Amino acid sequence: MFRKQLGFLVVLILSGVTAPAFSETILFEGVLGNSGEQGATLIKMGTPFKGWVGFGVVCDKHRTLWDRTSLNALSHLSVDGRLLGEYPLPETGHPDNQLAVVDNDLVIKLGGIGLLTLSIDAPPGTAPHPMKDEGIAFISSGSHDGKLAAVDKTGRLLLLRPADGSVEVIGATPGAYAVEMTPDGTIYTHWQQKMHKYVHGREVTDSWPRGYPTCQHVNGYWYTFGYHTTIGRYTAEFQPDPGVVLGGASGSFIGFLEGNWENHHPRGLAQITPELFAVSSNEGVPHILRWLPEKKRFEFVRRIGGLLGCSGLVLDRAGNIRCEFGSWHWDDLPDAPQRFSAGWLHPPALTENDTLVSVHLGPSETVFSRGNIMSYPQNQWVPRIESLKAIVGSVIYRRGQDDLLLLMNTSGQGQHIRIGSRGEFINVGTLSTLHSKDSVKEWSSLTRRDDSSLIGAANGRVVELIPDSNNWKEARSWNSWGSQPDEKFGNQIQLAADDRLLWVADSSRHRVLCFSSDGKKLLASFGQTDTPGNDLDHVHTPLSIAARGDRAVVYDSTNRRLIKLRLAHPDKAGEKLSPGNAKKKAKKGTPP
Repeated sequence: MFRKQLGFLVVLILSGVTAPAFSETILFEGVLGNSGEQGATLIKMGTPFKGWVGFGVVCDKHRTLWDRTSLNALSHLSVDGRLLGEYPLPETGHPDNQLAVVDNDLVIKLGGIGLLTLSIDAPPGTAPHPMKDEGIAFISSGSHDGKLAAVDKTGRLLLLRPADGSVEVIGATPGAYAVEMTPDGTIYTHWQQKMHKYVHGREVTDSWPRGYPTCQHVNGYWYTFGYHTTIGRYTAEFQPDPGVVLGGASGSFIGFLEGNWENHHPRGLAQITPELFAVSSNEGVPHILRWLPEKKRFEFVRRIGGLLGCSGLVLDRAGNIRCEFGSWHWDDLPDAPQRFSAGWLHPPALTENDTLVSVHLGPSETVFSRGNIMSYPQNQWVPRIESLKAIVGSVIYRRGQDDLLLLMNTSGQGQHIRIGSRGEFINVGTLSTLHSKDSVKEWSSLTRRDDSSLIGAANGRVVELIPDSNNWKEARSWNSWGSQPDEKFGNQIQLAADDRLLWVADSSRHRVLCFSSDGKKLLASFGQTDTPGNDLDHVHTPLSIAARGDRAVVYDSTNRRLIKLRLAHPDKAGEKLSPGNAKKKAKKGTPP
């Protein structure tokens, strides 16, 4: 499937738009995120991120992975990124959700609901079975002799056998906030800021308890987890080996290792082979790690799963793409981990020299960020902007001698920020309003044609705007380019403009359209009008879109992936994909 996608050119001139023959062609150049799968094997991510999604990935005896990738389903995943099955779960965003595997059974702890079990061989769609309710507060990730350790809300230390649902009380551990079990049956709990040890149900008091952090035991080593993707590794005697092996939270150690915002605070580590591990975080996007023995650290090998959201998306001239949690390059393969990870991206804009500028409106502060798409931004706390509650669009244009960043909310209210030639913050400027001749329920997008005109999207209409003092007023607007039903936009669209082109992500009608810059001539279309799908010929509710030159990237929101598109003249329809996308799936460092 993946080779089919990347081994030859997919040229799409779809019949969803009943216009005359297109003068140009959209070339499909692959996807980013969601492993390049389609149809039944595409990993479904449910609703965009809210609450605590991921449980912490586990690996079963078949070397397949399990985690919750949406709030109402447990996902069974292959190491190469295929969805093997989904299993319904009660929806809960509780932070104490946990997942463990014991022989042939999964044990699922849902905060506020209780314990559930599911056979690892259960057919997809099987609902997990409730276990006896003992008021369990925490379960161990490790097991011994078909049992795992647990602590209930009264502080009892228990052994649970998921195969028959039996429960054995073995002691008391009042105030415990974590529990772990090693393969020899030794149990460790954390309470009173110390680790306590239990052997055969009795607490060891000789040199115990000890002041060790909360940790997980995996194949003879202890692993700790912290923010900024920080993972530490320690010996069985809790000696650093060597300490931090991934990420690098402030204060963890002197130095910095590779991190990933999609695993900002890891919730669990699972070993697949001697060298391959899986990790996931609250976001529910598992990643495969490779252990490098000579360097004693982990490296990210591939990502599994889709994009949880995409509130901000930009594409520069070099083909670098910045999206939500991090960055990719145009030639990256669908399973590639994000090359650079820098946290949430709010609706951004690019300067003429491709400097990314983004503004975050916090509850008590405003943060101005700028930098290269592929490097960590420079953040600056600036005077608080209270005129806008949220930003849905931002553009940079020049007025006189000033470079201005214009931020816009859904009501069409705007705020100018004066910036320097390199995107640096100078001061907060004037307020601005977008005026439309028709009543606007909601503005959804804003892009720049040139310094003398902007293009906005409102109520499914494209609105051309021209300057009106500090404000902008409608010069013309349109919601169709012909008289046929298929030649009308849906009620929600997103826009991107660059050079001679205007791109429209027609969310409601499940297609991406490319027009001449004046919007009068449809050049080509991708997707099938009013027919959503999850294969490589369809999109399902495309939202954020960015364009640079003849290339565009769009967030296919329901399918949780980015789709790369390029406009080409018909005489280029036979050309091949770019070299990066022509690589085989089994690239160096990628597990089979």
